[in-house]
Amino acid sequence: MLWVSLAIAAPLLVDPDVNRDEAAASVQSAAGIEDLQVMGLEELLGARPPLLSGDGQVDLCTRAPSSAGQVSEQLGKAEDSVSYMDYEAALSELDEVDGLLACLRDPVSPADAARAYFLRGIVAFDSGDEGKALQSFVQARQFDPEIAWDTAFPPRAQGVFDQATTISAEQAPASLLLVPAPPDIRVDGRLASTTGSQLTLGPGRHLVQLGPEPMTTFQVELQAGSEATLVVPAMVDEHALREIATDDRVALSAALGALLGEGQLVFVAVPGGIWKGSAGGRAWEQIVATEPVAIAEIIEVPAPELEPGDKGVRRGLLGVAIGTAAVSGALYGGAALTNQAFYASDTPTGQLEQVQQLNNGLIVASAGLGAVAVGLGVVAVF
Repeated sequence: MLWVSLAIAAPLLVDPDVNRDEAAASVQSAAGIEDLQVMGLEELLGARPPLLSGDGQVDLCTRAPSSAGQVSEQLGKAEDSVSYMDYEAALSELDEVDGLLACLRDPVSPADAARAYFLRGIVAFDSGDEGKALQSFVQARQFDPEIAWDTAFPPRAQGVFDQATTISAEQAPASLLLVPAPPDIRVDGRLASTTGSQLTLGPGRHLVQLGPEPMTTFQVELQAGSEATLVVPAMVDEHALREIATDDRVALSAALGALLGEGQLVFVAVPGGIWKGSAGGRAWEQIVATEPVAIAEIIEVPAPELEPGDKGVRRGLLGVAIGTAAVSGALYGGAALTNQAFYASDTPTGQLEQVQQLNNGLIVASAGLGAVAVGLGVVAVF
């Protein structure tokens, strides 16, 4: 699924904090391109559904959201139909299981998903289609790598099942780049381990779930050894364009390739400069450098000066300083006593931690009040 821009004008994507007219003028001057399609990232994304570019496909939920309980109930019906060798009913019920899995708002149960494909393998084998049986058993192993042959079934299909185990181990993995990189992601019911926003998965069908419950579920199908990018527009931050000025621009560029078409010339204006590159490509160059936003200077407000005649105020400050210093000294004395208690042989072991905490608190309080006393004394004298 790929949306390609039909506009002849080169896209200029502008960060919300950058002036669009100024950015367009800078690109026209630096690159000599007059015809620009100026837009923000939110305008490019719009209300677009998730899309996948590369070798694979994404299937979105087209029905009401489902629960794990509904999946288990429907799977039970399919189990009964397979047991009675009513394969036509079983396939219909397993198709319903697939539809429910694709619309789950709960975490996928890997065991349920694997069981559904195991049953498909049994039905396909007994119907004379060993190729489809093998494919179903391989898919079952994708959901549950530890799945074992169910001895409740006759062993006639077990050889094909064992062959699926060998194939699963030999297949080249596929790579899926997620844009944006979500904080919570489950693949086939398990928390996914990502490198940045990159997932390494076995080929075949996978259930990708994003976010906390209620979750958003997609079915993604990948080819062996393939590379694909899954873009979820609703989760892209409005400031995501700023990644173009970092070493982490690969995911953003891949997303632009999915949205605009691979190789499309595109300009990106962010605070600090304007970048030029090909959507989906890795080579980007900065063609305009702008001044960074100046950091506001810290204005020092001088302390009010006391006139020489303000003797009463000075004496008052000096008195407060002396009193504060006395309190600081008392606290320090208390700290010295608690320190002695800590090392005393008759102090119970269970109280040592409390004594140490009290000692630390008295030292900190003493030091703080001592600093205040010094400050007041300086103001009073000078």
